Amino acid sequence: TPSFGTAAHAVCSVAMGSPIVFANVLFFLNVTVGFWAVGLCQRSFWLIDPYWTLIPPALGHLYQLHPNAHYNSGRSAIAMALLWTWSARLTH
Repeated sequence: TPSFGTAAHAVCSVAMGSPIVFANVLFFLNVTVGFWAVGLCQRSFWLIDPYWTLIPPALGHLYQLHPNAHYNSGRSAIAMALLWTWSARLTH
């Protein structure tokens, strides 16, 4: 098993080596735990609605801009445009 000097080094290593694991851990902490805690405090879970507008495009860019990503730029641009269009539709 690798030895990590700092927590930041460990996070960067996971992000570079396993971006899908990294995104899922961020999702779990921020959305599952974070939104649940806020929902309990507010006694309302309305906060999940903006999630569907903001997180999918952010994940698309995370995967697209990852240093180890290999992709077709034309297909990627079309996919990101469709994703942003879908996301914008949810805000109306």
